[in-house]
Amino acid sequence: MRARPPSPPAFARRGLANGATGKVGSVMMRPVSAAMGRAMERSKAVNAYIARLPPERRAEMEALRAFVHQAIGEGRETIWYRMPAFEAGGLVCTIAAQARHYAVYVCDPALLDAYRARFAGLDLGKGCIRFQAFDAVPREALRDILQEAARNPGWRH
Repeated sequence: MRARPPSPPAFARRGLANGATGKVGSVMMRPVSAAMGRAMERSKAVNAYIARLPPERRAEMEALRAFVHQAIGEGRETIWYRMPAFEAGGLVCTIAAQARHYAVYVCDPALLDAYRARFAGLDLGKGCIRFQAFDAVPREALRDILQEAARNPGWRH
């Protein structure tokens, strides 16, 4: 079942997203697209996810987040199933700090199967790559799988 994307911010729902102008409190709001409003909210949500982590885990997630951005180039952050997710025309991957490991979830298990040998030594699931420290991940293999996933993204919403 596909999850619904988050609703646009209140000012976008009131008509500001379609070219109207309006005043919210003492601040004049300029027209914005609903997508632009959601992108701003999504980035804040990912920041909040990472901020809740202990400092040592936060550093690992920030490094992983930066690596994903660099690997896929153009794209947006969002929250998908309570995890930071990255979109580029569709869902590319999600990342998570689990209780005992970090994980990168690719949206196409067949894609991970094609790269499975390059991640030897890591704990791999049907569609996820699990690791204790980001330094243990073969960066070139991760970059390649993320770029392939960005060229053929999964869920589109």
